[in-house]
Formats: sequence, structure tokens, C-alpha cells
Amino acid sequence: MGAASSASAAGPAPDEGKPCSFEEVGDQLYTLESARVSPIVTHFTSFYVTTGTLSENTYRLNVVDRVGTTINGNSGASETLFEQVTRTVGFSVRTDESTTNTEDLTVKWRFNNPGYYGLYKGTRRVTGTFSHAVCTPAWGYPRYVRRGSGTYTTFGHIEEGTVGCSDVLPPKSVRRAAQVMLGCPSPAPVPAGKAAKPGSR
Repeated sequence: MGAASSASAAGPAPDEGKPCSFEEVGDQLYTLESARVSPIVTHFTSFYVTTGTLSENTYRLNVVDRVGTTINGNSGASETLFEQVTRTVGFSVRTDESTTNTEDLTVKWRFNNPGYYGLYKGTRRVTGTFSHAVCTPAWGYPRYVRRGSGTYTTFGHIEEGTVGCSDVLPPKSVRRAAQVMLGCPSPAPVPAGKAAKPGSR
């Protein structure tokens, strides 16, 4: 669907041996270990705009993929873990249990120029690994004991817009992933600041 990028968490090592209170027994501490960002298109449609259709029209976007928040493959969320993800990847991600829309959508859009276009909705999916420690009464006083590692999934804000084959886009963007679905050839690389902006055409 699109190029992915990886990042290693810059946080502390797992909290093995960290003291805790008897009131905290059973509490868990999560430590982010890795994060991988992938652009994903969730809704998409393509069509030709002709000279006689340069007005606001209603278009139906079909579901092509979905992403939801998961912990160890099950639907769920951890605010403390996903806040670490936000700090690591550099953009806000969902910290609550949520999923992208799983139904087809209709949108209104106006095109000012004829051509072959795609309409899309999508986001940046983040997957990775974490370790966790549990406050456990051991050796006479409670402390955090590492209980293993796991995997997670979350995602950023929802993006929507249009894309055409003439747009030159950053390779790791959601729009570039939509452009690939449109069947466009790979464009020449371009700095992120020079990319075409989404919006009415």
C-alpha cells in the first residue's frame, strides 16, 4: 500500500526492579520497544472527470482496508503505551479503543479540471512491540517484575482528499498510497515541502 518507516523508542529500559507500593500491586507499566509507521488507504474510488461534469458531484468511496487499536492482537488500548508511541513517531495517535469506519462512504467534491482522479480516506498505521512489568509483592516488598513483551497497533488522524497521476508526492504519505491504487507510475522523488496539497481541483 505504501512505504513504511521504523523507529526505536527512546524511552527508559523496562522497569525491572522498580519499587512500588502495596496499593499498586497488580498495576502494569508499559515500555515501548519499537514503532513502524505505514500509510494505509481505508476508502477509495477512482473515476474520470470530463469537461461536462465540472461541478459538485456525489461520489461513493468503497472500503478497501481497515485499522483498529489492538494489544497483543486483540481489540484494546493503553493510554500510557500509546502516549509513548506519539512521542516516538512524532504525531498524535489514538489512545482509546477505536477503529476506522468500516462502511462505504459518500462524499461531495468539486473538480475544476478534467482528468483521471482518485478520492480517498486513510491514515498512518503504527505497529510495534512493547515490554511490560507488573507490581508484584516479592522478597518482602512490592516491586515491578517484568512479565514479558507484546505487540500493538494504533493509528493517526484520518486524512481525506483527491489524488491524480500528475501529483508528485512524498513516498511515505497516505496520498502516495492512494496514487498507487490509482495505477499511476512512480514519480520522481520530491522533498515533503514541495508536495502537491490535497483539496478541490
